[in-house]
Amino acid sequence: MKAATAVNGGPDEVREEGRRLPYELQGQLHAKFVECLNQIKAGNFSAQYFGNLLQKTTEGVRFVEEYIIDFDTAPFCPEGWIVVEHKPCGTWKFNPEHVIPHLFPRQEGSGKILGINLRKDLALMPVVNANLLDHFYLKNPELIPKEWEWKEVYFWGTIYEDEFYKLCVRCLTHRDGMWKWGYRHLTSFWGYNAPALVFASFSA
Repeated sequence: MKAATAVNGGPDEVREEGRRLPYELQGQLHAKFVECLNQIKAGNFSAQYFGNLLQKTTEGVRFVEEYIIDFDTAPFCPEGWIVVEHKPCGTWKFNPEHVIPHLFPRQEGSGKILGINLRKDLALMPVVNANLLDHFYLKNPELIPKEWEWKEVYFWGTIYEDEFYKLCVRCLTHRDGMWKWGYRHLTSFWGYNAPALVFASFSA
């Protein structure tokens, strides 16, 4: 398998919808705010002290971004390649719990499936297309699950033909300490470390 660095191309189909705190932290901060406000009214400490306290409370807090991914738009296509198949699946607000890496029992352990046959097995499954790879994961690597580092997660919703006229599927892979995209030809085999990313609504 050949791995390549990510290339930004085509329209950006990820739209930032705003920033919000995790819901549990919202409640904690609201309670802290009310408590501090009551202390200020009682004259126990100044508004400046309250501001410093609130800043310390929120230091290191990671805001949750909300993104909208358009799976219907034309996917990024590497130079010299063509898109053979691209499965649209509408517009979707990103939620990491809505997608899962899927393996067939024949891929587990030392088992492997030829890519041509795997394509047939996945034909009726809700596979995720490459728009999520290019327009979300490669642009937000900090949101990629840590446990994916030893996997090559494939986006079977988009199938390409490369410059050598061979069918292939692109993946998200972790190489040399960074996230990149790679690909594998359908004449190759897929094993335990090469799951297909599918929507979690699928029930095996």
